[in-house]
Amino acid sequence: MNHCHSLTKNKTPCLIPTGGRHLCHIHQSYRQNSKYLMNGGNSTPIKVLVGPNYISYWVIDGHQILLLGESHTTAFQNPDQFGYHFKPNELTRVDVWLHDLSVNAKQCLDIMLESPYISDVSQNDPVFSSNPQDLTPLQLTRKIFAECLTTHKTSMTCAGDYTRVHLLDIRKRNHENILIDFYFMSLAWIVPQQYLNKIEERYMEHYELLLKYLLGLDSRKEVELLMKQFVVDAEQYVRCGNDLWKTKNTILHSEKLESEDEIYQLKEKDRQRINDLLDSASSKHLQNFQWLSPTQLLTHWEQFDAIYHWTESFSYYQSLINKEFAKNPKLDRQRVLQTLLQIYSQKNHKINELIISMMNIPQDLYTILRMFIEYQPSKRTPKGCQSLTNEKIIFFGGNNHCQLLEKFFRLYWHDLKPIFHHYDPNNDANFIIFKNIYDYWSFNETQPIDLIEKVGHLLF
Repeated sequence: MNHCHSLTKNKTPCLIPTGGRHLCHIHQSYRQNSKYLMNGGNSTPIKVLVGPNYISYWVIDGHQILLLGESHTTAFQNPDQFGYHFKPNELTRVDVWLHDLSVNAKQCLDIMLESPYISDVSQNDPVFSSNPQDLTPLQLTRKIFAECLTTHKTSMTCAGDYTRVHLLDIRKRNHENILIDFYFMSLAWIVPQQYLNKIEERYMEHYELLLKYLLGLDSRKEVELLMKQFVVDAEQYVRCGNDLWKTKNTILHSEKLESEDEIYQLKEKDRQRINDLLDSASSKHLQNFQWLSPTQLLTHWEQFDAIYHWTESFSYYQSLINKEFAKNPKLDRQRVLQTLLQIYSQKNHKINELIISMMNIPQDLYTILRMFIEYQPSKRTPKGCQSLTNEKIIFFGGNNHCQLLEKFFRLYWHDLKPIFHHYDPNNDANFIIFKNIYDYWSFNETQPIDLIEKVGHLLF
C-alpha cells in the first residue's frame, strides 16, 4: 500500500493512504502548530493527558486494559487562557499520544476506538470535512488512524508492526446500512414530552423484552414484531415531533424570541399568551396522531426498512456477534448477555434511556468480545501480534461506553476493582493530571492506586 511520505516534526511517518494527502497535512499541523499539545518527540511518558475526562485501568485474566472516555462535546483549547500554566512539555494530546504509542510499540498493542465500522471513507463525513478545531479528541483520533477506515490495506496494522486498530461502532456498516440511526436520538431532545409520555405508556412495560431482542436473548416472532412496531412508532414520533418543533419555532420567531427559555424573561401577561399558543399547537399535533393498524404497520415497516435497511443490518449484526463469540472460548455467552441485560435494565425505564440503550448495545457487546477473543496468527496479523491473546489494550470512546464496560467488568468478574480510576460525572473535564509521570509501557499495576491526581477542566 502506498502512503504519503510527509514526515512529522519528530520524523514519525504520517501513515495516511494516498488519495487522502490533506489528512497528512492536518496531522502535521497537530504536532507542529499546537505547541501546548506536545510532549517532546516521544509522548509515551506523560504528566497531563489532554482530551479524555474518564480513565480507568484494569487487569483481567492477563489482559491489561486502559479505558479512556470523552463526553463527545468538548474540543481542544489552549489551557493557558483558563489559568492552567503547564509547561509545553507537560501536556500531551490524546490523539498524538495514541499515534506515538502505535508507531513506537515494541510489544503488541490493541487500540480500540469508538469509530464507525465502515468499508469506505466518505469525504462527506463531518469528521473528515470539518475544521479540526471543531472536532472532539475522539474524532481527531479517528483522523489519525484514517487508514483503518478503508479496506484497501494488506494487513490489519494501521500504524506499526506491533499495533492492531479495532473500529468498534458496528451500528454503521456503511453509509446506507445503519442498525440504529442517530436519527432516533432526537427522541430524547426534540420530541415534546407529550409525545414521549404516550410512547412510554405503550412500550415501557416491554422495556426488558426489547433489550432481550437486541441482545439475542429472545428471538420469538412476537418479540420481533414488537421491535418492528417500536422502531416504526418511534420514527413516526420523531417526524411528528419535528413538525411540532418547527411550528413552535415559527411562533417564537413571530414573537421575536430565539428560544422557549426567553419566555421566562417576559411579563406575566405576554408569557401566558405565548405559552397558550404553544400548548394549543401541541394539542393539535397530538390530536392528529393515530396509532398504526396491523395493515398500516406492514406498509410503514416496508417503507422504513427500505430507508434504514434494518433487516439486512440486524442480520449482519447477529452474524458478526455469533462470529466473535465463536472466538471467545473463555467467555460464557449466556453470562455475558445476562450481565449486560442486568446493567441496561437498571436504568430508568424512560423512552430516551431505551433509545440510548438500543444505540449502545451493538457496540458495547462487540467491544467486550473484541477485548477477549483468541486470535489465530495469520498473514493479516501484524508480525508483532502473533500471540493468541491481546495483553495490552487501550479503549477510547464515549464516557457512557466506558462506564458500561466498568460495570460489566465488576459484575462479570465478581466485584473486580480497577488498578486506578478517575471520573467526575458532574465535571465535563477535558484533561487528566497524573500525580507521577505515567509511562504506559513501564507502568506496574502494583503502583499506588492514587496515581491520578485530579481531572482538570479546560472548558467552561
